[in-house]
Amino acid sequence: MKDSQNSPNDTKDAKPSSIFSEGDWELSEAFGSRRHNFVKIAIYLALFAASFLLQGRLSHTSNLTGVVAQLQVMVSVFLVVSIPKIGYFVALGCNGIELLLLAVHLLLTHNTRVVPGFFVCLCTMLTVSIISVFGRRLNRKHWELNRNKEKLSRLYQEVTEAGQRSAYLANHDELTGLANARNLRIRLATHYGSAFPILPKGALAVIKLQNFKVINSIFGPKLGDAVLQAVARRLQELADQNELHAARLESSTFALFSPKPAIMEGLLGEAMTRLHEPLRIDGENLEVRACAGFAECCEDADDAEALHQCAELALTAAQEAGGHTVGVYDSHMAKQARRRLAIINELEMALERDEFVLFYQPQIDVVTGRVTGAEALIRWESTHLGKVMPTEFIPLAEQNGQILAIGNWILEKACQDASRWPETWKVSVNVSTGQFFDRNFEPQISRSLAASGLSPTRLKLEITESVLIGDESNVVEILKRIRAQQVAISLDDFGTGYSSLSYLKNIPLDELKIDRSFVIAMEADRESKAIVETIIHLAGLLHLSTTAEGVETESQAQILKSLGCDRFQGYLYGKPMPVQEFLAMKDFCAFSSP
Repeated sequence: MKDSQNSPNDTKDAKPSSIFSEGDWELSEAFGSRRHNFVKIAIYLALFAASFLLQGRLSHTSNLTGVVAQLQVMVSVFLVVSIPKIGYFVALGCNGIELLLLAVHLLLTHNTRVVPGFFVCLCTMLTVSIISVFGRRLNRKHWELNRNKEKLSRLYQEVTEAGQRSAYLANHDELTGLANARNLRIRLATHYGSAFPILPKGALAVIKLQNFKVINSIFGPKLGDAVLQAVARRLQELADQNELHAARLESSTFALFSPKPAIMEGLLGEAMTRLHEPLRIDGENLEVRACAGFAECCEDADDAEALHQCAELALTAAQEAGGHTVGVYDSHMAKQARRRLAIINELEMALERDEFVLFYQPQIDVVTGRVTGAEALIRWESTHLGKVMPTEFIPLAEQNGQILAIGNWILEKACQDASRWPETWKVSVNVSTGQFFDRNFEPQISRSLAASGLSPTRLKLEITESVLIGDESNVVEILKRIRAQQVAISLDDFGTGYSSLSYLKNIPLDELKIDRSFVIAMEADRESKAIVETIIHLAGLLHLSTTAEGVETESQAQILKSLGCDRFQGYLYGKPMPVQEFLAMKDFCAFSSP
């Protein structure tokens, strides 16, 4: 066959093609080398024997004596050089034997013709010894050079492999094998640079695994890594099929980039569908929940960094929306982001500038129609931002840990204001989750009460259902210590979170606050009215009082009274107001009974 024929160049260095294996070929080479050495030794012995015989017949005056001597030296040196170890011992042995024979012959016969041969042997032995010594040194140096060469070769290979590995890790995620954040930045910068000064077409999607921390904490980091690898494989398959660039940005955040924005949004939907398919890992069935942010190259995203920021803003919007959603960037998101950043920056100085103020919304006794107290609600009039609603700055304060200082200020200020109210009025103060679990919270309650002189029985702390999630025994202990100070506990927005009957049974409470969403809807929605009725009835069985939020009409008040609610709170009786305006209500604190 044509493929089996060797070219002239191939056959030059090629080993014979036969039935011998590679090991057989090496063995045959070894035997061939031995045969050559035997031939060299045989030739040497023949020449040496000839030299020995000729030296015995020639006199020191013969012209051939020098030639014979040179021949003996030359063949001995040749043997030592061609066969270093064996040749040396053979040459040395032969010359030694000849020297011994000549010496014996000289002693027995006193024939001086052997004297030249005697010196020839001595010179030959000296010569081959010198050559052998230096040859061994040269061989040793040669061996050391070869060994160092091998070491250098291995070291070079290791350095090369390490360099290749380092270059790979500089641009790829070690766990998943996807491109990393640096690689993505370079890809985006190249994409923008290739189109400069024209704005290129392209789209970037940032994908976040919402429940990865839960999976990692429950099943451990080993299974968590397996989840990330499985997600990466699904994204890489989609990227390979549609010419996308997939990357892992950080722990549970991934990205997809395409220079074709028209197809990107549809492919992102397919990516979300693939990610939501259950995973089977180590015998566990896992469901990954993800959301994504999507942004195209535009005026707001006129470079690589801006495009990434826009995609992150869209991701934030998707996370706030909840569920398996995809947020698409628009210019309004950038304004919101700048607004949030400004709020965060201004919050740092708001307390020092004394920009916060407390408003109070009255709470009315259902039976008497009299004011029984009020809920303290914070308001912020920023020097640079103007009025900032609590719905804007409270979540940001909770995220940045500033809620602790703000919460302490609210507690102190509310106690100071309430100390000037009629003694039958109570003040309700909202407590955030972070504040509730802060180790300084309980001492702060005591300090605020002591500084204001307010009786503990006139303070009511409102907690949300999010506080109850987690370490129930710890929550119970904290609440027991707070109630031991004679401070009341109210569960705010009851029915909208994660409450269960076990919480109500085990956790010490004094009041349930019915969320305004149920109150507003109960006139037109029988289900909402049924929920309100159930909450009031349940509270009565558990010896808890009830306060209904969001009471805005007389008919709502009438329904709540007929169901047995204890207190009203809502615009029907007063919006949140400054403390002086609230105090003025004591002059006309009786309302007409609904």
